Amino acid sequence: MINQKGRRTKATLETVPGHALKVALGGLPVTVIFVVVVSGLLVYRGVNVYTGFGVPTVFDPLYYVASLLIHSGESHFLGSMYFFVPAGVVMTYLIGNRGVLEVILVAHIPVAFVAAVVGTPVIGVTASAYALVAAVLVHAAWLATEKSYEATRVVFTLSVFLLAALSLVTVAADSAYISPVLGFLIGGMFESVRVFWRYVSKEYERRLAVVEELRMPKFDSTWEGSDDGEEDEQHATEVDTEPTAGRGW
Repeated sequence: MINQKGRRTKATLETVPGHALKVALGGLPVTVIFVVVVSGLLVYRGVNVYTGFGVPTVFDPLYYVASLLIHSGESHFLGSMYFFVPAGVVMTYLIGNRGVLEVILVAHIPVAFVAAVVGTPVIGVTASAYALVAAVLVHAAWLATEKSYEATRVVFTLSVFLLAALSLVTVAADSAYISPVLGFLIGGMFESVRVFWRYVSKEYERRLAVVEELRMPKFDSTWEGSDDGEEDEQHATEVDTEPTAGRGW
Protein backbone atom coordinates (compact mmCIF):
# COMPACT_ATOMS: atom_id res chain seq x y z
CA MET A 1 0.00 0.00 0.00
CA ILE A 2 1.41 3.40 -1.04
CA ASN A 3 0.41 6.58 0.76
CA GLN A 4 -0.07 10.02 -0.81
CA LYS A 5 3.62 10.88 -0.52
CA GLY A 6 4.68 7.72 -2.34
CA ARG A 7 6.07 5.98 0.74
CA ARG A 8 5.53 2.35 1.62
CA THR A 9 3.41 1.82 4.66
CA LYS A 10 3.99 -0.78 7.36
CA ALA A 11 1.24 -2.97 5.93
CA THR A 12 3.09 -3.10 2.61
CA LEU A 13 6.37 -4.13 4.24
CA GLU A 14 4.66 -7.00 6.01
CA THR A 15 3.55 -8.38 2.64
CA VAL A 16 7.10 -8.41 1.21
CA PRO A 17 8.32 -12.06 1.24
CA GLY A 18 11.76 -11.22 2.64
CA HIS A 19 10.32 -9.17 5.46
CA ALA A 20 7.72 -11.80 6.29
CA LEU A 21 10.45 -14.46 6.40
CA LYS A 22 12.52 -12.29 8.72
CA VAL A 23 9.55 -11.80 11.05
CA ALA A 24 8.83 -15.54 11.04
CA LEU A 25 12.44 -16.46 11.83
CA GLY A 26 12.53 -13.81 14.55
CA GLY A 27 9.85 -15.73 16.47
CA LEU A 28 11.52 -19.11 15.93
CA PRO A 29 13.74 -20.05 18.90
CA VAL A 30 16.82 -20.70 16.76
CA THR A 31 19.26 -20.15 19.64
CA VAL A 32 17.43 -22.58 21.91
CA ILE A 33 17.11 -25.20 19.18
CA PHE A 34 20.82 -24.99 18.36
CA VAL A 35 21.89 -25.45 21.98
CA VAL A 36 19.47 -28.33 22.52
CA VAL A 37 20.45 -30.18 19.34
CA VAL A 38 24.23 -29.81 19.77
CA SER A 39 24.12 -30.66 23.48
CA GLY A 40 21.89 -33.65 22.80
CA LEU A 41 24.24 -34.96 20.11
CA LEU A 42 27.21 -34.65 22.45
CA VAL A 43 25.36 -36.56 25.17
CA TYR A 44 24.33 -39.20 22.65
CA ARG A 45 27.95 -39.59 21.52
CA GLY A 46 29.11 -39.93 25.10
CA VAL A 47 31.12 -36.69 25.20
CA ASN A 48 30.97 -35.53 28.80
CA VAL A 49 34.40 -34.03 29.45
CA TYR A 50 36.38 -31.26 27.76
CA THR A 51 40.06 -32.22 27.70
CA GLY A 52 41.46 -28.99 26.28
CA PHE A 53 44.70 -28.43 24.37
CA GLY A 54 47.23 -27.98 27.14
CA VAL A 55 46.20 -24.38 27.79
CA PRO A 56 45.09 -23.46 31.33
CA THR A 57 41.34 -23.83 31.45
CA VAL A 58 40.69 -20.25 32.52
CA PHE A 59 42.54 -18.91 29.46
CA ASP A 60 41.16 -21.42 26.96
CA PRO A 61 38.46 -19.73 24.81
CA LEU A 62 37.10 -23.07 23.59
CA TYR A 63 36.46 -24.08 27.18
CA TYR A 64 33.77 -21.41 27.52
CA VAL A 65 31.98 -22.80 24.47
CA ALA A 66 32.44 -26.48 25.30
CA SER A 67 31.40 -26.04 28.92
CA LEU A 68 28.07 -24.66 27.70
CA LEU A 69 27.30 -27.63 25.45
CA ILE A 70 28.85 -30.56 27.33
CA HIS A 71 26.88 -32.27 30.11
CA SER A 72 27.92 -35.01 32.50
CA GLY A 73 25.18 -37.35 31.30
CA GLU A 74 21.57 -37.77 30.30
CA SER A 75 20.16 -36.81 33.69
CA HIS A 76 22.22 -33.61 33.77
CA PHE A 77 21.16 -32.78 30.22
CA LEU A 78 17.44 -33.44 30.79
CA GLY A 79 17.44 -31.60 34.11
CA SER A 80 18.97 -28.51 32.51
CA MET A 81 16.65 -28.59 29.50
CA TYR A 82 13.65 -28.82 31.81
CA PHE A 83 14.20 -25.11 32.58
CA PHE A 84 16.22 -24.02 29.56
CA VAL A 85 13.70 -24.86 26.82
CA PRO A 86 10.49 -23.27 28.16
CA ALA A 87 12.27 -20.20 29.52
CA GLY A 88 14.24 -19.83 26.27
CA VAL A 89 11.11 -20.08 24.12
CA VAL A 90 9.31 -17.45 26.19
CA MET A 91 12.29 -15.10 26.11
CA THR A 92 12.63 -15.56 22.36
CA TYR A 93 9.07 -14.33 21.99
CA LEU A 94 9.81 -11.34 24.24
CA ILE A 95 13.28 -10.22 23.14
CA GLY A 96 14.26 -12.36 20.13
CA ASN A 97 17.10 -14.81 19.50
CA ARG A 98 19.84 -12.24 19.90
CA GLY A 99 18.53 -11.22 23.30
CA VAL A 100 18.36 -14.86 24.41
CA LEU A 101 21.94 -15.43 23.27
CA GLU A 102 23.06 -12.39 25.23
CA VAL A 103 21.44 -13.70 28.42
CA ILE A 104 23.03 -17.12 27.89
CA LEU A 105 26.53 -15.74 27.37
CA VAL A 106 26.36 -13.10 30.10
CA ALA A 107 25.36 -15.75 32.63
CA HIS A 108 27.53 -18.61 31.42
CA ILE A 109 30.93 -16.96 30.93
CA PRO A 110 31.45 -15.74 34.53
CA VAL A 111 30.02 -18.96 35.97
CA ALA A 112 32.34 -20.98 33.73
CA PHE A 113 35.26 -18.88 34.96
CA VAL A 114 34.35 -19.57 38.60
CA ALA A 115 33.88 -23.27 37.82
CA ALA A 116 37.34 -23.44 36.24
CA VAL A 117 38.90 -21.79 39.28
CA VAL A 118 37.22 -24.08 41.83
CA GLY A 119 37.73 -27.17 39.68
CA THR A 120 34.24 -27.95 38.33
CA PRO A 121 34.83 -28.53 34.60
CA VAL A 122 31.32 -29.64 33.61
CA ILE A 123 28.62 -26.96 33.74
CA GLY A 124 26.32 -27.38 30.77
CA VAL A 125 23.47 -24.94 30.29
CA THR A 126 22.43 -25.03 33.94
CA ALA A 127 23.57 -21.48 34.70
CA SER A 128 22.08 -20.17 31.46
CA ALA A 129 18.81 -22.01 32.10
CA TYR A 130 18.35 -20.37 35.48
CA ALA A 131 19.42 -17.03 34.01
CA LEU A 132 16.61 -17.31 31.45
CA VAL A 133 14.15 -18.23 34.22
CA ALA A 134 15.18 -15.09 36.11
CA ALA A 135 14.83 -13.02 32.92
CA VAL A 136 11.30 -14.35 32.38
CA LEU A 137 10.46 -13.48 35.98
CA VAL A 138 11.74 -9.93 35.52
CA HIS A 139 9.74 -9.43 32.33
CA ALA A 140 6.59 -10.91 33.87
CA ALA A 141 6.81 -8.59 36.89
CA TRP A 142 7.49 -5.60 34.64
CA LEU A 143 4.59 -6.32 32.29
CA ALA A 144 2.22 -7.05 35.17
CA THR A 145 2.60 -3.46 36.38
CA GLU A 146 2.29 -1.86 32.96
CA LYS A 147 -0.44 0.58 34.06
CA SER A 148 1.30 1.56 37.30
CA TYR A 149 3.62 4.46 38.02
CA GLU A 150 7.27 4.21 37.03
CA ALA A 151 8.56 3.97 40.58
CA THR A 152 6.01 1.27 41.39
CA ARG A 153 7.05 -0.81 38.39
CA VAL A 154 10.73 -0.60 39.26
CA VAL A 155 10.24 -1.40 42.95
CA PHE A 156 7.85 -4.28 42.24
CA THR A 157 10.09 -5.84 39.58
CA LEU A 158 13.21 -5.66 41.74
CA SER A 159 11.32 -6.94 44.79
CA VAL A 160 10.01 -10.00 42.95
CA PHE A 161 13.45 -10.81 41.56
CA LEU A 162 15.30 -10.30 44.85
CA LEU A 163 12.79 -12.36 46.83
CA ALA A 164 13.06 -15.21 44.31
CA ALA A 165 16.86 -14.99 44.40
CA LEU A 166 16.89 -15.00 48.21
CA SER A 167 14.64 -18.05 48.25
CA LEU A 168 16.88 -19.86 45.79
CA VAL A 169 20.02 -19.04 47.78
CA THR A 170 18.37 -20.24 50.98
CA VAL A 171 17.20 -23.53 49.49
CA ALA A 172 20.34 -24.22 47.45
CA ALA A 173 22.95 -23.34 50.04
CA ASP A 174 25.20 -26.26 49.07
CA SER A 175 28.24 -25.55 46.87
CA ALA A 176 26.94 -28.02 44.30
CA TYR A 177 24.25 -25.49 43.37
CA ILE A 178 26.65 -22.64 42.70
CA SER A 179 25.97 -22.72 38.95
CA PRO A 180 22.18 -22.28 39.08
CA VAL A 181 22.38 -19.72 41.89
CA LEU A 182 24.99 -17.57 40.13
CA GLY A 183 23.19 -17.98 36.81
CA PHE A 184 19.90 -16.83 38.32
CA LEU A 185 21.50 -13.81 40.01
CA ILE A 186 23.48 -12.71 36.96
CA GLY A 187 20.64 -13.29 34.49
CA GLY A 188 18.10 -11.46 36.64
CA MET A 189 20.34 -8.47 37.24
CA PHE A 190 21.33 -8.26 33.59
CA GLU A 191 17.75 -8.43 32.35
CA SER A 192 16.57 -5.91 34.96
CA VAL A 193 19.14 -3.39 33.78
CA ARG A 194 18.22 -4.02 30.16
CA VAL A 195 14.47 -3.69 30.78
CA PHE A 196 14.89 -0.47 32.74
CA TRP A 197 17.31 0.98 30.21
CA ARG A 198 15.01 0.16 27.30
CA TYR A 199 12.07 1.77 29.07
CA VAL A 200 14.05 4.89 29.98
CA SER A 201 15.27 5.24 26.37
CA LYS A 202 11.77 4.91 24.93
CA GLU A 203 10.36 7.32 27.50
CA TYR A 204 13.07 9.83 26.68
CA GLU A 205 12.35 9.56 22.96
CA ARG A 206 8.63 9.94 23.58
CA ARG A 207 9.05 13.05 25.69
CA LEU A 208 11.53 14.50 23.20
CA ALA A 209 8.97 13.98 20.42
CA VAL A 210 6.35 15.81 22.50
CA VAL A 211 8.72 18.73 23.02
CA GLU A 212 9.53 18.89 19.31
CA GLU A 213 5.82 18.83 18.48
CA LEU A 214 5.20 21.73 20.84
CA ARG A 215 7.97 23.68 19.16
CA MET A 216 6.48 23.28 15.69
CA PRO A 217 5.05 26.54 14.24
CA LYS A 218 1.29 26.95 14.42
CA PHE A 219 -0.45 28.30 11.30
CA ASP A 220 -3.35 30.68 11.85
CA SER A 221 -4.37 30.81 8.20
CA THR A 222 -5.42 28.10 5.82
CA TRP A 223 -3.03 29.62 3.28
CA GLU A 224 0.04 29.31 5.50
CA GLY A 225 1.97 26.08 5.60
CA SER A 226 0.69 24.70 2.28
CA ASP A 227 2.00 24.83 -1.27
CA ASP A 228 -1.36 25.68 -2.77
CA GLY A 229 -1.93 28.40 -0.20
CA GLU A 230 0.62 30.73 -1.80
CA GLU A 231 -1.18 30.64 -5.14
CA ASP A 232 -4.56 31.19 -3.46
CA GLU A 233 -3.23 34.11 -1.46
CA GLN A 234 -1.69 35.69 -4.57
CA HIS A 235 -4.95 35.24 -6.48
CA ALA A 236 -6.93 36.86 -3.67
CA THR A 237 -4.51 39.82 -3.63
CA GLU A 238 -4.96 40.33 -7.38
CA VAL A 239 -8.73 40.30 -7.02
CA ASP A 240 -8.62 42.89 -4.26
CA THR A 241 -6.38 45.22 -6.30
CA GLU A 242 -8.53 45.18 -9.48
CA PRO A 243 -9.93 48.56 -10.60
CA THR A 244 -13.30 49.42 -9.10
CA ALA A 245 -14.66 50.91 -12.32
CA GLY A 246 -17.73 49.16 -13.66
CA ARG A 247 -18.67 47.61 -10.35
CA GLY A 248 -21.41 50.15 -9.66
CA TRP A 249 -19.65 51.94 -6.81
